Amino acid sequence: MAVKPKEGANEKATTIVVNGPSGVGKGTLINKLMADFPTAFGFSVSHTTRGPRPGEENGVHYHFSTREEMEPMIADGQFLEHADVHGNIYGTSKAAVQKVVDSGKICILDIDVQGADTVRKSGMSGVQYVFVKPPSMQGLEDRLRGRGTETEEKIQKRLKNAAGEMEYADKPGYYEKVITNDDLEKAYKEFCAFVGMQPPAAAPAADSGEKAKVLFILGPPGAGKGTQCDNLVKEFDYMHISAGDCLREEKAKPDSPDAELINGIIKEGKLVPVEITLRLMKKKMDASSKTKFLIDGFPRNIDNKEGWEREIGEAVKLQGVINFECSEDILTERILERGKTSGRSDDNLESLKKRFTTFYNETMPVVQWYEDNQATTGVNVLRIDATKDKETVWGLTKDMVNKM
Repeated sequence: MAVKPKEGANEKATTIVVNGPSGVGKGTLINKLMADFPTAFGFSVSHTTRGPRPGEENGVHYHFSTREEMEPMIADGQFLEHADVHGNIYGTSKAAVQKVVDSGKICILDIDVQGADTVRKSGMSGVQYVFVKPPSMQGLEDRLRGRGTETEEKIQKRLKNAAGEMEYADKPGYYEKVITNDDLEKAYKEFCAFVGMQPPAAAPAADSGEKAKVLFILGPPGAGKGTQCDNLVKEFDYMHISAGDCLREEKAKPDSPDAELINGIIKEGKLVPVEITLRLMKKKMDASSKTKFLIDGFPRNIDNKEGWEREIGEAVKLQGVINFECSEDILTERILERGKTSGRSDDNLESLKKRFTTFYNETMPVVQWYEDNQATTGVNVLRIDATKDKETVWGLTKDMVNKM
């Protein structure tokens, strides 16, 4: 189906439905599109009764709900589509779609094939359909297992459903575009071409044949990451890059195309798409004459880790992951003392409990993944006891980094 682009977007479509089995990479393609063209596309956030996976944020990835909440809404006709998938209800509210369309953007719907059928039967105009398929069922299984978030029972259930979903891709005239995601770059170019957009040009390779070196710096609030980063910069000539600082700097720039998007997302208490954060960090790295970088407070979760691997991973050498470890009692004492003069709104007991929970539930699985895979990745994992005084912790840190 030919489409006439309007300012790069698909003029005939007000809504684009993206289908494909779980684990095929639909979310990755959509997130890249949203990060590259924030003013042209809007993502409709679906409702679901399933629990959040590590790294997922309510209101960002899904509106996490209960059956008791969703069933009355369905009965009241508030959903454009809904379906029972893998034992949970998923649905797209009419209000969520209309909100995106009213903003002048093309609405992106990441839904299952049952939901797409319902949208077709609704008679909704201006909808076009894309199916993303894996190169093989084995490739899909490998990706599902690589997530590390699914039980064997859930993996088998998803693979069984995937086999049925794949049949839809072969239905004549059912989809305007079918994309085989055997190579992310190639698949993304196809996706962009379909919606009438030109992917941003890749940054030119550095003249030097040696890759930049990177250390991830992690640890719970109050562990002293900032102090030790300052020491590492002075002793080993690293450049210190904080993911949070990158976002704060960008949203303060009046001429930044991402500022409005970042401000809106942060204002709503949501997580900025990892592709935007990575692009900002990569920009700092490219502009620096340094060849060694400390990435502070990143990756915060498995989604961040996978985003790093997709967007930057092959271009740099990840030397190691440093995790500063400390008991909650000591961390709490430090933060509350700091809160007397810091002026930070999150330096209080209630916020601390939430921040600790987030770190242990979302960030520690990243540390554990690198630790479990040291033999195959060659990435060092350094666990440093941060209960001691600053000088002692620095001595331990310096010694470990020297041995890498």
